[in-house]
Amino acid sequence: MKRKRQDKIRLGVIYFTVILAFTVITLRLGQFQIVLSSEYSEKVERQSSGTIQIPAYRGILYDRNGKVVANNIFLSSLYANPKNNKELTASAVYIENLFGLPKGSAIKKYRLSINRFRWIKRLLDDELAEKILAEAPSGLYLRDESQRDYPYGLIGKQILGFTDIDLKGCSGFELAYDSVLAGENGYADFRRDGLRNTYRVKEQALVKPIPGHSMVTTVDWNLQEIVEEELKSGVAQYNARSGMAVFLNSNNGEIIAIAHYDPDEKNPDKPVKLRSITDQFEPGSVFKVVTAAGLLEDNLINFNDTVFCEDGKWKIGRRTLHDDKELGWLNFRKIMELSS
Repeated sequence: MKRKRQDKIRLGVIYFTVILAFTVITLRLGQFQIVLSSEYSEKVERQSSGTIQIPAYRGILYDRNGKVVANNIFLSSLYANPKNNKELTASAVYIENLFGLPKGSAIKKYRLSINRFRWIKRLLDDELAEKILAEAPSGLYLRDESQRDYPYGLIGKQILGFTDIDLKGCSGFELAYDSVLAGENGYADFRRDGLRNTYRVKEQALVKPIPGHSMVTTVDWNLQEIVEEELKSGVAQYNARSGMAVFLNSNNGEIIAIAHYDPDEKNPDKPVKLRSITDQFEPGSVFKVVTAAGLLEDNLINFNDTVFCEDGKWKIGRRTLHDDKELGWLNFRKIMELSS
C-alpha cells in the first residue's frame, strides 16, 4: 500500500509539473502572439529580410554642340558570398592565386565568412572579368557596375570634376550638380532563415531606380582644347609658374572655355578646383577696357572730362591709397593711359 501511495504522489507531481509547464508555455506564447505581437513581428521582419540597393543611371553631360563629355560605362566587379565551408575555402584559394596574395591571407584580408557579402575587387578590366567568369568557383560572383567615363580625357576635366567609385560627385560640375545628375536609387529585397542564411534574393526591383537628368554646358569643347593647349604652351614659353584663361560670350556672359595650367599640379585626373574661379586674381591694366567701356556706355564720362588725381594720394576713411605717380589734373583718356 505504501508503495502504491508513493507512486501516486510521484505521478501527481509529474502531472502537476507537466500541466504547469504547459500553462507557462501557453501563457508565454499568448504574450508573444497577442500582447507583444506587433513588437516581435517587427523584429522578425528586420532580422529575416533586407534590401539591396540598385544604383540609378547617372545623367550624361554634353557640351554646347551636343558632344558627350561625361558618360557611363559598365564594368564587372568581383564579390564573395560563399554558402558553406567548401565554397569559403575554394574562394579564398582562388583569390590568393588570382591576385598573388600570401597563402591563407584572403579570408582575413577580405573578412570572408559564410553567407556574408564581401567586395573583392571592383571595376575590373574586361580581360580579367572574362577570366574570372570562366574559372571562378562557387562562392565568387561578378556584378555589373556603372563607372563614369570622360571621352576627352583630361580636356575640360577641371570643369567636369570627377566621381568616386560609388558615382558620388567629388568636385567640379559632378559635385555642384550631383543632386541633379545622380537620380534616385532603387531597391530589391532578400530573405534570411533563422540561421541567417540567405535563401531568396529578388533581382527584380521592388522600387525602380530613377535615372538622373542629363545636362548641357555652355562650354565648346573644341575651343576648350585649344585654350588648354595654348595655356600650356604659354607657361612653357615664358617660364611662368602657372596660367589661367576664361573665354566669355560678351553678349550674355556664357563661359565658352575656362582653364588653368600648373606644371606642378598633382593628380590632374582628379582636380579639386578650377583656379580661374576659386583663386583671387588682380587683373591690373588688362581690365581698364572694361572699366572704361562701362563708364562710356552709361554716359557717365567722356574722353575730354578732367579729374583731379590727388597728387598720387587718396585718403579713404583711416587708410590712404598711393599711386605710383604723383599726378594732378588729367582728362579721362590720359587717366586710362597712365592707369591713375
